[in-house]
Amino acid sequence: MTISSELPITNGTNGYASHAAPDLTAERERLEMELEAARQRLIDGRERALAREAASIEALRDAVAASRITLAQLEREHEEAVLRLRAATESEVERILSEAQTMAQTLGSGVEAVRRLVNDVE
Repeated sequence: MTISSELPITNGTNGYASHAAPDLTAERERLEMELEAARQRLIDGRERALAREAASIEALRDAVAASRITLAQLEREHEEAVLRLRAATESEVERILSEAQTMAQTLGSGVEAVRRLVNDVE
């Protein structure tokens, strides 16, 4: 067995076997096409991610705006409830004071009547 029969024949310029050169060119072209396709997929993926991010940001802005509207409505309702409560409280205080004044006048009249009776008895 001779060593020279087992070695590939080279083309003399790049050290590759001359019969392998067309296969390497085809493989290189295939790899370059795959690389370009991968680059395009990367670009497309980035564009989709940016579009999703923009849509998410817009959805969050809409949610914040809706929350602000809801919060403003709740604040108005709360303020109205507080005003109603204050008015009702003031009315109740006035009613209690009026009753107390009436009771004081009644008691004062009663006390005066008792004094007169006591003075009459003496």
